[in-house]
Amino acid sequence: MLKRADPSDLNILPVVYALGLVLHELVGGENRKDLSAIAARAADRRPGARSHSVAELIAEVEAFRAGLPVATYSNAISYRLVKFLGRNKLVLALVFMLVGLGMLVFVLLRE
Repeated sequence: MLKRADPSDLNILPVVYALGLVLHELVGGENRKDLSAIAARAADRRPGARSHSVAELIAEVEAFRAGLPVATYSNAISYRLVKFLGRNKLVLALVFMLVGLGMLVFVLLRE
C-alpha cells in the first residue's frame, strides 16, 4: 500500500537550484550585479549556501524589482544608500536644491 508523503520530508533545495540555474540563464550578460548575486546564490553547488526556500528566492527577486536592497548582494551602507536614492529621486533633487540655495545665500551674505 502506498503511503502519502509528508510535505516536511520533501527537500526543496533541488527546486531552488533549478530555479537559480534558470534565473542565471535569464540574467545572461546583463550588468545587474544584485540580480546576478541572487541567481548565483540560488544555483550554488553547495546546498547549504543556496536560498533555503522558493519563497526566499521570490522575495529577493521582488526586492530587486522594487528597487530595494537585495540581502544576497550586499548589506553595505553605500549599497543601501544608492538603492534608497534610486527610489527617491525627488528627495535627492530637493536636497541638492536646498544645498545650492544655502550656498547661494552664504555667498550673498558674505559680500
